[in-house]
Amino acid sequence: MIRPSLAVILILVGTTVFLINLTEAAVPTLDDLEKLTIIGPLGPTARKKMEDYIGYWVNQMKSAKKYEAIVEAKEKLVKGYGIHNSPYWQTSYAGVCAERLVSVLNFPDPVKQIQAGMTLAKIPQYTIQPAVEQMANHPNPAVRYWAAKAYKA
Repeated sequence: MIRPSLAVILILVGTTVFLINLTEAAVPTLDDLEKLTIIGPLGPTARKKMEDYIGYWVNQMKSAKKYEAIVEAKEKLVKGYGIHNSPYWQTSYAGVCAERLVSVLNFPDPVKQIQAGMTLAKIPQYTIQPAVEQMANHPNPAVRYWAAKAYKA
């Protein structure tokens, strides 16, 4: 027979593992984004998936300990932008991405600052303008370089 305290611990551990798996499963993938049908302004479901995807990869960039993880986050963000050839998707995606990446530009890590700037420079949309203006005034010269590239794009 299992003691009551052991049963409670097992239930708590099982619930925690379930919630962690549920949270991880909630992060949309590129395949999930690709399956969305975009024929006009984004509906709430498409917008939520897009925001969740961007939020996940921006957080990965912020918390990354290895250079490869930072580059992977940059690549996933750029691929997410191009997943739909729709102006509705691309302008919305670029705006949300720019808002979130501004926080990475303010990180004390110059590698993350540069990768955030590179990400924005590869998303040629007018909705990134506020972020590009911040990049143009950034103390890191490499970030300013990527601001110039973004303006050119």
